[in-house]
Amino acid sequence: IMSFRTIGHIIATVTSGYLSDKLGRRPLIVAGLMIESACFYLYTLFSSFELLLLIGLFEGLGGGMVFTSLIVLLSEIAPAGLRGGAIGLYRTFMDIGGFLGPLFFMLIFGSLGAHASFLFAIAILTLNIIFLMTIRRKGTAE
Repeated sequence: IMSFRTIGHIIATVTSGYLSDKLGRRPLIVAGLMIESACFYLYTLFSSFELLLLIGLFEGLGGGMVFTSLIVLLSEIAPAGLRGGAIGLYRTFMDIGGFLGPLFFMLIFGSLGAHASFLFAIAILTLNIIFLMTIRRKGTAE
């Protein structure tokens, strides 16, 4: 499943930069977050290995859309003198999330069960959509 997720991530990483130029950063990020949310929910509904592979592929597509487009958006909204630091901070928090996330979600899994873990992840992705919509860019229209 993780391999199929990685394949989806690779495909989206290659294509989402171009698509974000054509469609806009925010729409692509929101679409990617929505795809990931839908996939997290679908994980709770199906147990067939083949379907889980397909869900993993689509989850990777959503994640790749977010990953690439978010870095570009961040470079556009950060002041020129702070771009390197802003992207470094972004990557640092992604790495911290990669370390703390599994610990946090295993605590939820252990105390509330598997479905709660996925539902909580959906809630976090939804909050990210809300946060994204509050970002304002000065001097440019999207």
